[in-house]
Amino acid sequence: MKKHLAVLGCMLPIFMFLQCKSDNVEHNFVVDKTRFTLSAIGGMDSVKVSVDTDWVAQAEYDTQGDNWCTLPVQTGIAGVYNLTFILSENLLTTDREMRIRISSGGETRVLTIKQLGRGLLPGITNSWDIYSGASYRYGPSIITNEDGSVDAWFAASGGTFGEDVSLSGDAGKVALSLGSNVAAQKFTSDVSFWKISVCCPNWNGQHCGFTFNLYQWNSDYATTVAANPVATATFVDYVDNSFIGVSNDEKFPEGTYLWQLENGQTNSSGVWTNTGTISGVTSYYNGAPVDYNYQAKYTLEETSGALFWDQASYQRSFDQGVNWTDEEMVLKPTENGRDAFSVCDPGVACWGGFYYLGYTTTEDANMVDNDVYVCRSKNPDGPWEKWNGSGWGGNPQPVIEFTGNHTSFGAGEPSIVVVDDVVYFYYSWNDGSGETSTTTRVSTADASNLNWPGALVFRGTAINKSAISGSDHCDVKYREDLKKFQAIHTASRMSASGYIVVWQSDDGLIFSRIGEIRTNLEPYLHNCGWSGDGLGHVKSGIQQYLSYAYGPDWGRWKTRWCLVHF
Repeated sequence: MKKHLAVLGCMLPIFMFLQCKSDNVEHNFVVDKTRFTLSAIGGMDSVKVSVDTDWVAQAEYDTQGDNWCTLPVQTGIAGVYNLTFILSENLLTTDREMRIRISSGGETRVLTIKQLGRGLLPGITNSWDIYSGASYRYGPSIITNEDGSVDAWFAASGGTFGEDVSLSGDAGKVALSLGSNVAAQKFTSDVSFWKISVCCPNWNGQHCGFTFNLYQWNSDYATTVAANPVATATFVDYVDNSFIGVSNDEKFPEGTYLWQLENGQTNSSGVWTNTGTISGVTSYYNGAPVDYNYQAKYTLEETSGALFWDQASYQRSFDQGVNWTDEEMVLKPTENGRDAFSVCDPGVACWGGFYYLGYTTTEDANMVDNDVYVCRSKNPDGPWEKWNGSGWGGNPQPVIEFTGNHTSFGAGEPSIVVVDDVVYFYYSWNDGSGETSTTTRVSTADASNLNWPGALVFRGTAINKSAISGSDHCDVKYREDLKKFQAIHTASRMSASGYIVVWQSDDGLIFSRIGEIRTNLEPYLHNCGWSGDGLGHVKSGIQQYLSYAYGPDWGRWKTRWCLVHF
């Protein structure tokens, strides 16, 4: 008996040691993230949980009766899990917070879930079309002024380089075969000009040709053409529907002239006509006046006449967008400059005595690999000085140069906000497909620096829209009533089910999606913008506006103007 007790006595310390060692073993209980901030619109998220024993999860709220977070699975055994939680939409304007307590093996891990409030989302009360022409006005930038007026800039269809003065109308366009007949037109210019030309068809490249003469006008038609022309040129097999004419490097002086087309080589040698007469212009056919006009123009300065795609238009309204001043094309590309293809997607702000207009352009004829440029003016309608890389004026240079996949859209579509003397310069950065396919980046600078474009500092990706189908550029404003930044963009763009997404930020650097606008919108919408003051601020009690382009036919879009309420 004593022998057995001795053996038992020897084993007891070993058993106690093993028992103590077992009690001190740490459980495998790992949660890979403990804080979440989610948008007001709700949705599903998850956290990875790894445990080596049974576990249980429970939602905990600060306010009794709350139940806005659902846990589809609340218990489990040892293993690795993605614990899913689903948030309902937060209809409050304020943020809310709750916790999820996960317990396992006598230990607890706490997840803190913050859901943003809706803020005060913009809504649309009334809307109407302000453009329904043959092309487009889109990508608006809108400033509300202290006197209640509204300034609006849009991307408008382009044209050709050179400042032209038209000698024709735009109604009843008809191609007239001249053959051996003679067309002529008398006109007066009160300034010197570089070139006079007329648009000539040849019916899809048929053999053709003319002699083009320019005469100084003298008394009447017969006397004028009896003299020697001041300039003459012969054209054979010109390009169909091209402008042919004569130019003078020293310029033709101001005065009254007659241009003449004669010696047509075939019946496919023609000229375009328009119905009606033009004040100050007389058109002739075989020396006799006619009641139609020829499609002619004179060009003031020497130019290549090359085509550019887009330019920026400007208008002002004094009655909330019901009526507008005459539209002006206020900013065009620089001929032979880096922005020669286009001036598109204007984004405008105003401070320190200058209007600053950011725009998109490219040096790629395939309309990809875009960059961002900026110009400034003391007036909303120009003239504009373009940023040249170190100052203002001269050869334009980008302020944001795209460095990603050069077959992608690139950078562009700027939006400018100034808060506490800091310029927040937002721009699209669309780099192909995947996680960076559709994003908005932000750079900042000191607003008191007159050369702020040269001092921009990249601050990161502010908004990632890559997971939102058919999303486009953001227009950002600062809500003074909320002390928050808000951004809008269209989604499912150019589709029958298009809508607008709203984002919000406390610091202007990181935004969260807070809601959507789906009512009172036209189908096939795209490229929206909304109003603020010159700094991009939305002030309480001031009527604000939202605008977008829409329509199913590419390049022929109407422009919608909307009254906004909060």
